[in-house]
Amino acid sequence: MEMYTEFNGVNTSYHIKHLALVAPELAMYRQGYVITDVEHLSAVPEEFADMAPEDDPGLNLWQMGLLLTLRNLSDEHGPINSIALVGSAEAVPQFELPDYSDSEPDYTSSDSVYGFLDDDPLDMDAGVGRIVNFNVQGASNTLVRTFLYDDLAETVTVEFENGEVVTRAWRSHGIAANGFEVADLRGQNTPGLFAIRDYDDEGYTSDYIATIGTTTHSEPTLMPGDVDVEGAVQTAGHLLYRGHGSWHGTIYTWGYYVDRTTGQKVYGERMIEGERARELFVPPQVTLLFSCENTKIHGLNFGGDPIEMDRVFATSWLYAGAVALIGATEVSYSNIGQDIYSVSGEGTGDHNWDLNNLWFASTAKYTLDEEYPIGEVMRLSENRYLDKHPGITPLRKPDNLDDDGAHWKEVAMYALYGDPAFMYHVTSPGENDYMPWD
Repeated sequence: MEMYTEFNGVNTSYHIKHLALVAPELAMYRQGYVITDVEHLSAVPEEFADMAPEDDPGLNLWQMGLLLTLRNLSDEHGPINSIALVGSAEAVPQFELPDYSDSEPDYTSSDSVYGFLDDDPLDMDAGVGRIVNFNVQGASNTLVRTFLYDDLAETVTVEFENGEVVTRAWRSHGIAANGFEVADLRGQNTPGLFAIRDYDDEGYTSDYIATIGTTTHSEPTLMPGDVDVEGAVQTAGHLLYRGHGSWHGTIYTWGYYVDRTTGQKVYGERMIEGERARELFVPPQVTLLFSCENTKIHGLNFGGDPIEMDRVFATSWLYAGAVALIGATEVSYSNIGQDIYSVSGEGTGDHNWDLNNLWFASTAKYTLDEEYPIGEVMRLSENRYLDKHPGITPLRKPDNLDDDGAHWKEVAMYALYGDPAFMYHVTSPGENDYMPWD
């Protein structure tokens, strides 16, 4: 579809060839319906008026037609609880919504809208996941790892930068990562710290990646040292991150590390770049990233420049081996000073999670403490946000843009890449003795 190839005068293709070839494989395994044609619309339905950009009212007509097709299918044969979009953002377009947060150079890309299958815009009815990858071989590999998840080897062995060889049971090993500036300077250390405690309560082993160090202690402290993020992420089946992100990289850390090209120890910023990610061997991981742009797969970045497909993080991470990735397609909003509320919440039970910390808390709760299939994790997290902020929905323009634009964006832009029906390993069912995510 050519509507997504022209950005700021630059003709750029975001199509990934042949991904549709894996759709029959997924449909047969899940015994699902396959939609190959959508309702054709020549005008924007009144109920969808707020999803039509003023400068290009017809931009989302195809997407609206697919949404109506899904609604009809759900009415006639449903209810539908999982929707898998198979293909790139050109083959199966994301909604390109007017940016009611007024923080982007163009639109807000959204897959979640497809999950609203009736006339109630305040309740997401189905989990939505997208099968996308760096290439069709990667997509096929993702589905094989998804379907054979329970039959794969119990452990992985990884050589870290310092030469240490580590063998871990990846299904029950988690990583909580707090990125620099976002966690320490903005008072948002508690998501990662509490995740480590919850991992311990759920019977996981864990690594804590902090601003200037890494440790495996269940009660971590910020320790200076070699930050071998790449080694750690290749040993874990579950990863939670809160920090800086971009369309081309994630897990932004600051500390000492060994430069791969020179072999010298250096001090400074580091991240996992998309191009580098394709060289890693990540287990079939559930990756939960609450940062900016980590699921952007087409269009303009925050600076208004077209992204480069060879550098995109999301597709590269799935190519590396992850089977489920939840993150933001655009710039995400922090609840600055979150630690004030969440520390006191350990005593009161009300941690007052909000903005992208609420997404972190919800996905942690629904994967570690209540254990739902990953598409349902996405749906429940979306609905929890909608419940906390009544009247907000990705399908409508907020009544008060100044107060609610950021909340509108948080419910519009989070996306799941992976099979929404996928169920990961559960180490110790239930919330057990610790559940800090309310």
